[in-house]
Order: sequence, then C-alpha cells, then structure tokens
Amino acid sequence: VIELDPVIFNVARDYFGFTEDNQMK
Repeated sequence: VIELDPVIFNVARDYFGFTEDNQMK
C-alpha cells in the first residue's frame, strides 16, 4: 500500500482527472 500526502493525492487526482477529461474529448 502506497501512502500519499493529502497534497500529493490532490495533485495526482487533479492531474489524472485532467488527462481523463482530455481523453474523453
């Protein structure tokens, strides 16, 4: 299990969410 800091988790979530939105378009 990889533990991430809240800040890193938020950045990663925003980054992956951003890439997913681009792929869906």
